[in-house]
Amino acid sequence: MRMKYLNFERDFIEMIVEGRKRSTIRLGRKEFFPGEVVEITADGEHIGYAEIESVEVRRWSEFTEEDAVLDGFESLEALRDALERFYGPFGDDEEFTRITFRLLFLDSEPPS
Repeated sequence: MRMKYLNFERDFIEMIVEGRKRSTIRLGRKEFFPGEVVEITADGEHIGYAEIESVEVRRWSEFTEEDAVLDGFESLEALRDALERFYGPFGDDEEFTRITFRLLFLDSEPPS
């Protein structure tokens, strides 16, 4: 079975490596679990591995400025703008999954 992965646009990789982006917010309910090790990819290309620290499903209206900063954005408005570029317009009741992760390895074999 293939390891689960989190795919990012290349623009986010530097932020992940520097620790400025430690979460990702995905539309809908996603099946990731704390402690799980996943592959990190950029535009489908292998970058490294991360450990999932937490997974929360919330409505958009429940997100805060702190969530935006953890996700690497300056404000909640900037985060929403980015998400709407990926997913199109959405309402405040739309569900998203916030996945917090810790980068383990870059360009390496998966940890054993």
